[in-house]
Amino acid sequence: MNRLDLFVFIHKGIRRILFDTTLKVAATDCSAGGEEILAAEAVARMLGFLESHATDEDAIILPEISELAPELYIDLRAEHARLEGLQSEIHGIVERLRTANEPEAVSLGRRLSERLCSLTSLQLNHMAREETEVNRVLWAHRTDPQLQLLRERILDRNTPEQLAEWYALSLPAMNALERRILLSGLQAAMTQEQFERTTASARAALGERKWLAALTALA
Repeated sequence: MNRLDLFVFIHKGIRRILFDTTLKVAATDCSAGGEEILAAEAVARMLGFLESHATDEDAIILPEISELAPELYIDLRAEHARLEGLQSEIHGIVERLRTANEPEAVSLGRRLSERLCSLTSLQLNHMAREETEVNRVLWAHRTDPQLQLLRERILDRNTPEQLAEWYALSLPAMNALERRILLSGLQAAMTQEQFERTTASARAALGERKWLAALTALA
């Protein structure tokens, strides 16, 4: 039996932006004059998604785990703290990179690439634990309707504009079945006008062929 998974869709989007941003920075020539600024902006955008996701987990999911599996909760909080520390360090590098001269920019770019690789590794391991250990605990102690209420609380914490950004990030990282499931749920919960407004950026990110294929499957 398939259970409701609070992580699968959003984690695909996070993996996408982690990989894309890490590769972008690795390919950036910080001596070229301007490339490093674009890389810094991409990193800042990625950090915004990571911080938003972690804040939602801290507020909604971790209190459930604290009650149901205290030792796991302690481990996850420690991992969040390590990730927050690394992300803070990356924030500092990005800010310095924006105003650095050429020799400094080259050194900072190399450091930024190294720290992004470390962040990606830590984040991937953390998400894997959530998808296995956290799900195992939630599925053992919470029904799907209860999990749906948790999902709705997470969604309520985000503005329509923020949700639109998340859908644009995550939909291209999903397979065709996952897109149909997500879009079907959105259509059922929204008016057509709300659906079109909320998914406009996702439609552009996904491309018209894949978008129409997903909607056709829903008809």
